[in-house]
Amino acid sequence: MSEVKTCYVCKKGSLTPSIEPINVQVGTAKVSVDIPSERCDSCEEIFTDAKDMRKANQAVALTVIFSGQVNGQTFRFLRRSIDNMDINLSTADILLTTPETISAWESGDTPVSPMTWAMLSMLVITEINPKLFTSYINVPRQILNSISNPISIPTWAKL
Repeated sequence: MSEVKTCYVCKKGSLTPSIEPINVQVGTAKVSVDIPSERCDSCEEIFTDAKDMRKANQAVALTVIFSGQVNGQTFRFLRRSIDNMDINLSTADILLTTPETISAWESGDTPVSPMTWAMLSMLVITEINPKLFTSYINVPRQILNSISNPISIPTWAKL
């Protein structure tokens, strides 16, 4: 039998397993993700494992990639998701551009080019599942096509 956990915040309540819906909006892309969590039966505080939050973030990123919404907000969201990758290069270096250009894209002063969007999207997809990059040669084409014709997340990309 598993040990009952005490709430880390109020120190009184017991933590019980729950599934918590998280609603996220990035630009006009709206995503709802159910995350395994623990809820305090006293103070109602919710605790979620970092691994589960990461999976939720990945689900949001995939929705953003295939939503057709190429703008500063969605670009920033995807860039921040790869900023957590264990690499020694800045996003500007990876995308072969300057921090000033990235700033202009994110502020909406300059439109994000479709090729840059596809490149950033591939970095995010590769971070989510490295096998996808080598297994699906048409992935960049699907990403570029989804800019003008938004699609649901392809079955190969689902978590």
